Amino acid sequence: YPHNNLVMFMDGKFVATSRPGGDGCVNVNLKDYQTFAGKERQHGLKYQGGVLPNGLALVWGPFRACVHDSTVLSETGVLEKLYRYREENDQTYCVFADSAYPRN
Repeated sequence: YPHNNLVMFMDGKFVATSRPGGDGCVNVNLKDYQTFAGKERQHGLKYQGGVLPNGLALVWGPFRACVHDSTVLSETGVLEKLYRYREENDQTYCVFADSAYPRN
Protein backbone atom coordinates (compact mmCIF):
# COMPACT_ATOMS: atom_id res chain seq x y z
CA TYR A 1 0.00 0.00 0.00
CA PRO A 2 1.92 3.06 -1.24
CA HIS A 3 0.16 5.75 0.82
CA ASN A 4 -0.22 4.49 4.36
CA ASN A 5 -0.63 8.09 5.58
CA LEU A 6 -3.55 8.95 3.26
CA VAL A 7 -6.49 10.27 5.29
CA MET A 8 -8.90 11.84 2.79
CA PHE A 9 -9.89 12.59 -0.81
CA MET A 10 -11.44 16.09 -1.07
CA ASP A 11 -13.34 18.04 -3.70
CA GLY A 12 -15.74 20.94 -3.98
CA LYS A 13 -19.11 20.68 -5.68
CA PHE A 14 -21.28 23.45 -7.13
CA VAL A 15 -25.01 22.69 -7.02
CA ALA A 16 -27.11 24.87 -9.31
CA THR A 17 -30.31 26.42 -7.97
CA SER A 18 -32.88 28.78 -9.43
CA ARG A 19 -32.23 32.51 -9.17
CA PRO A 20 -33.38 34.02 -5.87
CA GLY A 21 -36.59 35.94 -6.55
CA GLY A 22 -37.10 34.22 -9.92
CA ASP A 23 -35.95 35.17 -13.41
CA GLY A 24 -38.43 38.05 -13.64
CA CYS A 25 -36.96 39.81 -10.61
CA VAL A 26 -35.90 43.33 -11.62
CA ASN A 27 -34.37 44.30 -8.26
CA VAL A 28 -30.85 42.97 -7.77
CA ASN A 29 -30.37 42.21 -4.10
CA LEU A 30 -27.63 40.77 -1.90
CA LYS A 31 -28.91 37.22 -2.35
CA ASP A 32 -28.12 37.40 -6.07
CA TYR A 33 -24.47 38.19 -5.37
CA GLN A 34 -24.14 35.52 -2.71
CA THR A 35 -25.52 32.72 -4.84
CA PHE A 36 -24.14 33.64 -8.26
CA ALA A 37 -21.00 31.83 -9.42
CA GLY A 38 -19.25 33.63 -12.26
CA LYS A 39 -17.29 30.56 -13.34
CA GLU A 40 -20.46 28.52 -13.86
CA ARG A 41 -22.55 31.59 -14.82
CA GLN A 42 -25.37 30.24 -12.66
CA HIS A 43 -26.90 30.68 -9.24
CA GLY A 44 -26.30 27.93 -6.71
CA LEU A 45 -24.55 26.76 -3.58
CA LYS A 46 -21.16 25.18 -2.99
CA TYR A 47 -20.41 22.11 -0.87
CA GLN A 48 -17.13 20.58 0.30
CA GLY A 49 -16.89 16.81 0.30
CA GLY A 50 -14.35 14.39 1.65
CA VAL A 51 -14.09 10.61 1.49
CA LEU A 52 -12.05 8.67 4.02
CA PRO A 53 -10.18 5.49 3.04
CA ASN A 54 -12.76 3.38 4.91
CA GLY A 55 -15.51 4.75 2.61
CA LEU A 56 -17.07 7.21 5.05
CA ALA A 57 -18.20 10.35 3.19
CA LEU A 58 -18.15 13.78 4.86
CA VAL A 59 -19.94 16.87 3.54
CA TRP A 60 -19.61 20.49 4.70
CA GLY A 61 -21.86 23.29 3.55
CA PRO A 62 -23.63 24.98 2.04
CA PHE A 63 -21.31 27.87 1.24
CA ARG A 64 -21.73 30.91 -0.97
CA ALA A 65 -21.30 29.97 -4.62
CA CYS A 66 -18.91 32.83 -5.32
CA VAL A 67 -16.12 31.58 -3.04
CA HIS A 68 -13.13 29.51 -4.21
CA ASP A 69 -12.64 25.88 -3.12
CA SER A 70 -9.53 26.81 -1.14
CA THR A 71 -11.55 29.41 0.82
CA VAL A 72 -14.23 26.83 1.56
CA LEU A 73 -11.52 24.45 2.77
CA SER A 74 -10.17 27.05 5.21
CA GLU A 75 -13.69 27.82 6.47
CA THR A 76 -14.35 24.14 7.26
CA GLY A 77 -11.30 23.95 9.53
CA VAL A 78 -10.32 20.48 8.28
CA LEU A 79 -6.66 21.32 7.73
CA GLU A 80 -6.31 22.96 11.13
CA LYS A 81 -7.68 19.81 12.78
CA LEU A 82 -5.23 17.65 10.83
CA TYR A 83 -2.33 19.95 11.78
CA ARG A 84 -3.29 19.69 15.45
CA TYR A 85 -3.62 15.92 15.26
CA ARG A 86 -0.28 15.70 13.44
CA GLU A 87 1.47 17.66 16.20
CA GLU A 88 -0.07 15.51 18.92
CA ASN A 89 0.88 12.23 17.22
CA ASP A 90 4.10 13.27 15.45
CA GLN A 91 2.95 11.82 12.13
CA THR A 92 2.42 13.30 8.65
CA TYR A 93 -0.83 12.90 6.72
CA CYS A 94 -1.76 13.11 3.06
CA VAL A 95 -4.97 14.59 1.62
CA PHE A 96 -5.60 14.13 -2.11
CA ALA A 97 -7.42 16.96 -3.88
CA ASP A 98 -7.48 18.68 -7.26
CA SER A 99 -5.31 21.64 -8.26
CA ALA A 100 -7.79 24.20 -6.83
CA TYR A 101 -6.50 23.43 -3.32
CA PRO A 102 -3.26 24.70 -1.79
CA ARG A 103 -0.28 22.39 -1.48
CA ASN A 104 1.18 22.08 2.01
